[in-house]
Amino acid sequence: MKRVFLSLPNLDGHRQVYCRELCGYLLSRDFSVTVATDLTGLQEYAQLEMLTQHPRVRFVPDTWTEEDRATVQLRALVAAAREAAADVTFLAEADLAHGLLSAQIARPRQRLPGRRVGLFIRSTNYVHQVKYPQTGRVGRVIERPVLAAYRYRPLSLTQPRLFHEVVVRHFAVLDAALCLDEVFVTAHGGRYGWLPDVAVASAERAQGSTEAAAWEAEVSAFMATQSGRPVVVYTGTPQPRRGYEALLQLACDVGGCFIHCGKPSDSFGYPDEDLAARAALASRSAILEFGGFYQSFETARVTLGAAKCVVLPYTAHLGSSGVMLQALMAGQPVLVPDQGLMAWRVRNFGLGLTFTPGDWRDMRYRFSVLQNTRSEVFADRIGRFLAYFSRTQFETAMDVALGLRRVAARLPSAEEIGPGGALLGYRS
Repeated sequence: MKRVFLSLPNLDGHRQVYCRELCGYLLSRDFSVTVATDLTGLQEYAQLEMLTQHPRVRFVPDTWTEEDRATVQLRALVAAAREAAADVTFLAEADLAHGLLSAQIARPRQRLPGRRVGLFIRSTNYVHQVKYPQTGRVGRVIERPVLAAYRYRPLSLTQPRLFHEVVVRHFAVLDAALCLDEVFVTAHGGRYGWLPDVAVASAERAQGSTEAAAWEAEVSAFMATQSGRPVVVYTGTPQPRRGYEALLQLACDVGGCFIHCGKPSDSFGYPDEDLAARAALASRSAILEFGGFYQSFETARVTLGAAKCVVLPYTAHLGSSGVMLQALMAGQPVLVPDQGLMAWRVRNFGLGLTFTPGDWRDMRYRFSVLQNTRSEVFADRIGRFLAYFSRTQFETAMDVALGLRRVAARLPSAEEIGPGGALLGYRS
């Protein structure tokens, strides 16, 4: 039986879903798995209960942190992977390991054992930021002196563009690099492969729950009192970067109601203006809050399905979004800032609308447009788009990364999904 050493520095948020899905896949391929992570609170993660009790899964303390020097990280990680007798070393958040991987160039004896696979979640987002020099030119300029430089400055190429276009492409620091961004993969190819983002653990996709049923009853009773008001929804932990406060204000401005599936914002010490918006909604009985952390995607689906669209006013986010995929899985079109991969997907495949980043008047206008648009306009495209995020697609991408097959997962195609640019007859 082959062994995989899975390095995942912590289990916060979406990482629990990834840990469950990656381990589930590896177990299905008859691997045993050693997960190196922060063990704090591990027993409290309901998502991972099955793994903590599985005879072929072992959790061990994380071996490195972002603050360590790359060479120290490398020695510790190599030692831990060798102790686990790893046939595959899988860095599940390789965005944190640019220095660690770059350090291998000048230290061949400290190469990670077995087949080396890295999953990049966000460091490839630079392709949506600014135009960048052609890879070939970057390679020619840097390749000649790079080995000598690495003997003295092992972190010199950790900047995302140089790391991905020089270190990964021109040096064998990884055997396979998985990315969530199909735009990046299309442009770079080579060792890079596309991994469909995991929004929900596969075991939860069709699973009902007592929690979801109880929450559905609360939402139904709440909606019966709202007299057709526009519905603004939010799932998960309140976070400024995800626009929690903007959505509270949106609900106030449009005379709507607000449903939050997650822990209330005042538990996280939000500013007075955010609490004022909540108070204004509460004064007209137009806010419903779950009151704590939810465990099942079906509970989130109840929330997302209560609205006509899901607004995701993320700030400075250029990559994939699990919440966006969850909204689409609930059958809802999305409204996103016109930047990054989220907007690229919406524009190219007709999954909703975009608004000018930071222009809340434009956001409100686009929200009103979606309120008056039949959901059937988006349904077929959403369904065809989500087919690219199936379990089969995920397993195919992983099989290729582990060298078990050669044909990669299919990339989302406008030819198959249908172009979305002129979907509603105006700029999306």
